[in-house]
Amino acid sequence: MLPQATPQQLLALRDAVLSISAGRSLADTLERIVAAATRLVDARYAALGVPDAAGEQLVEFVTHGLSAEAEARISGRPHGLGLLGLLREGQSVRLPDLRQHPASVGFPARHPHMTSFLGVPIRQAGRILGNLYLCDKRGAPGSAQAAPFSEADQAIIELLAAHAAHAIENARLLQASLDDQRDLERRNRELNALNAVISATSASLSLPRVLDEALNQVMPLYQAEAADVFLVEPASGDLVLAVHRGSLPEAFLSQRRIPSGQGLVGEVVATGQPRLHRDLAAEPAFLRPAVTAAGFRALLCQPLPGPDQVVGALNLFSRDPDRFSGDNLALLNAICGHIAIAVQHARLHQQVADLAITEERQRIGMDLHDGIIQSIYAAGLTLELSLAHLSDGDVAATESAVRAVIQRLNLTIHDIRAYLLALRPRQLGAASLSASLERLLAEFRANTQIAASLAIDPAVETALATPDHETLFHIAQEALSNAARHSRATRLSLSLRLDDDWVRLTIRDNGCGLPASAASADAARPAGHGLRNIQDRARALAGEARFISPPEGGAEVRVAIPRRA
Repeated sequence: MLPQATPQQLLALRDAVLSISAGRSLADTLERIVAAATRLVDARYAALGVPDAAGEQLVEFVTHGLSAEAEARISGRPHGLGLLGLLREGQSVRLPDLRQHPASVGFPARHPHMTSFLGVPIRQAGRILGNLYLCDKRGAPGSAQAAPFSEADQAIIELLAAHAAHAIENARLLQASLDDQRDLERRNRELNALNAVISATSASLSLPRVLDEALNQVMPLYQAEAADVFLVEPASGDLVLAVHRGSLPEAFLSQRRIPSGQGLVGEVVATGQPRLHRDLAAEPAFLRPAVTAAGFRALLCQPLPGPDQVVGALNLFSRDPDRFSGDNLALLNAICGHIAIAVQHARLHQQVADLAITEERQRIGMDLHDGIIQSIYAAGLTLELSLAHLSDGDVAATESAVRAVIQRLNLTIHDIRAYLLALRPRQLGAASLSASLERLLAEFRANTQIAASLAIDPAVETALATPDHETLFHIAQEALSNAARHSRATRLSLSLRLDDDWVRLTIRDNGCGLPASAASADAARPAGHGLRNIQDRARALAGEARFISPPEGGAEVRVAIPRRA
């Protein structure tokens, strides 16, 4: 039983315990404890100090009873020395006049005048979680003189401290749990961002799409207000702005090219080391004054590290100078590494595309030189011969020569139309696969004078995913182009049917057949450029392409694509 405790004090203690147990955070719990303590013993002032792990310094100090102005006038926060340090041994201290105690030293300037003192440690399992300090118990009504704290006051505050220990420990556990949850959520966001960037770099060779996805993921993670990426231009070595996202684009787009090695971005690319700047206006090496004029102060510049060299830099901007820190750069470095891989893949892909264009130009040039130009040259020679026959008065020979020229020119027109058929780009558009193939075959007949038939199974339309229709269309286009240019056929048939779980496209003609290098069921890479295209497109859909020269003559292109509704 509490000495001299009244029923009102016990009820007040119950309410105080319920109040401090309802704290939602450590700071809220500490404030509830000091407020409850002042009410229980009618003290003017109260404070709660939480020591560090060594028990030497106060890491938390919560007060009650001092106005904000009075706290602001105090020159410094306490360090847990003097009277406050008496509680380190874990024993309560009660003084009628703290000024008479030898440890009453170290009060900062403009500290309020205090007299009576009650200090109670907050302990749990032998550990001191905090110290509760109370000063100036109110005296008789109307009296400004502080009364001393009683034994009953000490007992009731010690009981409150026992409950406060549990409340503080629970608040700490809750805070630790919330911190762990926030840390887990942050790590999940980081992993999701990294996964999104990896997916973009793996699924697309479109560099703008990869850069867009990277900035869309990075900016929210680092709370950046703006971001951009500069890439090294291989030819000049200069840095060229590749993409910008965020506010005030006109400021960032004011300079799209940075000479090699110049400016903050140039230094990061040259050294391969990230840089964090908190006051861009004070950095003479920052070359974009429009950005600082717009109020941006912080810059986090991260290099894009390739295997052999840095290929560019990613820049994050904020008006808040303390927005970024150098503590969490591992994720940004990983993302930038994948961006660098995407840059190199996109450039290699472009080089391959340029090489394919060069190869195709060389092939067309050779075909034109060996075929069409030779035919026109031969027609010219025949015309010269017809002039000689005409001079000799040989009308029959002249007529025969002119007819030969007409025939040769018609063949040349046929060849030119075949080239146009192969080079003209086409897309399916809104038409179905069947309608598109019918239109393609009608054009083929008009340009080549080859009798062509078409047989399509209607079930094919729903047996393949819509994106696969265009691939199959281009395979048919390539096969018809090859037939027009090389087959010398008079008849051709195209069939498209559903066979169990396979969509089968077969194109057969009665021409001169395929070269030996292509007419093999096991040909890994056929020699012809067009045949390789057909094979690559089929493999892209997990299918296969075979090129056959049947014993009865002609050629067959057989393509099988797995059913994919």
